[in-house]
Amino acid sequence: MINSPNQSSIQCFVTLLQKSGTDIRYIQKLLGLNNPKTTMIYTVVTEICINNPFDD
Repeated sequence: MINSPNQSSIQCFVTLLQKSGTDIRYIQKLLGLNNPKTTMIYTVVTEICINNPFDD
């Protein structure tokens, strides 16, 4: 569940990284997380990320 605009931005950023093929372990390190389960929270694809305005 998204609790703040900042968390939403992180989730979208992580989703875009994952869609581009970035390794989940790199994303985990980038976010400073130790638990893979915590990292997976941020990898949920959201409608905002699917409609990325930077793809145009």
